[in-house]
Amino acid sequence: MKKLEEQLREGQYVSTSHGISMYPMLRNSRDMIVVKPVTRRLKKYEVPLYKRDIDGAYVLHRVIDVGKDSYTIRGDNCYQKEYNIRDDQILGVLTEFYRGKLHVDCKSRGFLIYSRIAVLVHPVQMFFKKTKYIAYRVLSKIKHSLIK
Repeated sequence: MKKLEEQLREGQYVSTSHGISMYPMLRNSRDMIVVKPVTRRLKKYEVPLYKRDIDGAYVLHRVIDVGKDSYTIRGDNCYQKEYNIRDDQILGVLTEFYRGKLHVDCKSRGFLIYSRIAVLVHPVQMFFKKTKYIAYRVLSKIKHSLIK
């Protein structure tokens, strides 16, 4: 099996998605992604595949801010932003994906609208996610204290 970077050099990388960082757009091990090489500066809302300097991990997250020499990137389902992602770390960009039988072109109007909404509502989504987590922990502690 060819390595990811080798496939990109030959034209494109096709794989199933892995992880939950881009949920709900991409479902873990269920959706097929197509990534193509990119040699230009990225635009806000695009979804690049990049390699982290720290651990060498390959990551597919959304550009939420374009700086002069770098990008700020975050997964749709993540709290943390990744700052200072450089062009030389970018290997490719998501051009399309298949969610079951549904084909999504990342240049389509629908995808662009979805991307803007995902970035816009992210703080609200994370607030409710964190609130749910805290409520679960509090209720769990109450439950354990009643059992004792």
